[in-house]
Amino acid sequence: MSQFFSSIKSRIILVLTISMLITILVGGAGLFGMSSLSGSMQDTYRGNIVPITRVAKVRAAMMNMRLALWRMQAQQIKDLVPKVREFQSQMDSDWKSYYTGGEITSTSEQAIADKINAMIPRFEAAVAQELPLIEAGDFAAAGRLQTETVFPMGNALSDLIGDDFENNADQARDASAAGVAQAARLTWINLTLILIGAAALTASTVYLVRVITVPLNNTVRIASDISEGRLDGRIVAKAQGEFGRLLDAMKTMNETLAGTVRGIRDSSESVNVAAAQIAAGNQDLSARTEEQASSLEQTAASMTQLTETVRQNADNARQANSLANNAREMTDAGSAAVQSMVATIKEISADSSQIAEITGMIEGIAFQTNILALNAAVEAARAGEQGRGFAVVAGEVRTLAQRASVAAKEIKELIEASAKKVHRGAEQAGVVSGNMDQVSHAIGRVSDIVGEITAASDEQSRGIEQVHAAITQIDEVTQQNAALVEEAAAAAQSLQEQADRMKSDMGFFRLDGDTSAITRKAAVPSPVRKLPAASIAKPRKAMSSGSTKAIDPSASAPLSADEPEWQTF
Repeated sequence: MSQFFSSIKSRIILVLTISMLITILVGGAGLFGMSSLSGSMQDTYRGNIVPITRVAKVRAAMMNMRLALWRMQAQQIKDLVPKVREFQSQMDSDWKSYYTGGEITSTSEQAIADKINAMIPRFEAAVAQELPLIEAGDFAAAGRLQTETVFPMGNALSDLIGDDFENNADQARDASAAGVAQAARLTWINLTLILIGAAALTASTVYLVRVITVPLNNTVRIASDISEGRLDGRIVAKAQGEFGRLLDAMKTMNETLAGTVRGIRDSSESVNVAAAQIAAGNQDLSARTEEQASSLEQTAASMTQLTETVRQNADNARQANSLANNAREMTDAGSAAVQSMVATIKEISADSSQIAEITGMIEGIAFQTNILALNAAVEAARAGEQGRGFAVVAGEVRTLAQRASVAAKEIKELIEASAKKVHRGAEQAGVVSGNMDQVSHAIGRVSDIVGEITAASDEQSRGIEQVHAAITQIDEVTQQNAALVEEAAAAAQSLQEQADRMKSDMGFFRLDGDTSAITRKAAVPSPVRKLPAASIAKPRKAMSSGSTKAIDPSASAPLSADEPEWQTF
């Protein structure tokens, strides 16, 4: 048991358990009091307030019945009889709810309720005797019955209901006084429990503070010695429980830290020599990498000029192809126009043939007219003197027929000459159309050849651009390698400086066997040498996951051979 309570955890659990028990006691007492008061209030409501309400309704219904009977008697009104019966029904319903509903809570109240229950049927019987008299109009007999029987019974019933009121009020008053007394008792009980709990918690807190602070102060003192570099002290763990294990852990930490300091002191010299060798090698590699970067820059510039030349040739070929296509389109349009002209000439030739036929028809008509005119002249000559006028007309007709025949011949000759010219024009237009087709075909071949030249130029331009991109990427990688080499050189120099500082910093710790102790703070590390601006002047793309990051001047961990920078390099 003593070993169990030697643990800080068990002591804290003990204090918390005591606090929990006190809280449960105080809370339980409060809950019990609240439950008891709630029960008392519910009993008061069900046993006193509700009965008072019920009896009040019964009394109100009875008073309404008496008032209605008095008004009917005094004013000789028969119409209030249904209202009286309604009040009687309401009084019976409310009284039944009270008397048989389990709302009577004491023997005195039960005795009064029994009297009221016996009086109500008698009162209602008297009212039942009066109502027929009123309905019959015998108000004198109804008045005597009301004065001698109904009103005295009503007064007696009202007095009994008043006694029931007072009985329930007395019960409510007694219940209220009992609740107040119970609340006072519970208040004193809770105050007593609170005082006892406060005293117990105070004692537990003082005990817990003492068992925690004393071992903790010893632990803080040991940690302070370690933070000041005194690793030569002896740590003896006398405490038990968590603090005992903490002191054992600090003892182990002190011994491990002392061994680590010894190892760092021994390895700092080796790190210093290795860093100097790495720095010298990186300087040589940096010079050769810068020469390679310069050559790649010149090659990239030449590829840029070649790319521009090929791109210009491709643009010129593309323009020539566009012009050839335009000429081909114009030739196609001219060929279509010539073909349309040939069709028109053929239509004109056909129309000329029709006109020649019409002219021949006119010439035939003129010849026949001339013959008819000659016959008419012969007949007129036979007629003698009577046919002289007809002979003159026939002569004029003959003259007109001859003139029409001559004109028709001239028109026919002109139309035949025009038809020959139109035919020759159609033949020439056909020859022109064939020549235009040959020109269009030749222009199409030229356009195809220029298109092939353009495609070849584009392909050549893309190939040169890919070569240029590859050379540019090689140049960027070379620039990055140059910067990486310089950063590695700076890191090696920083590593050498940090090895010196680490050796100096390890003198801060005092170990077993040291003749003197250096009690100073660790020196602030000097900043790492900045890289020259020329090595990073050219913009670079984002490198891969093995790219070099900035060297932290305050980093004390040495770089190893499997770092990402060395893998990329």
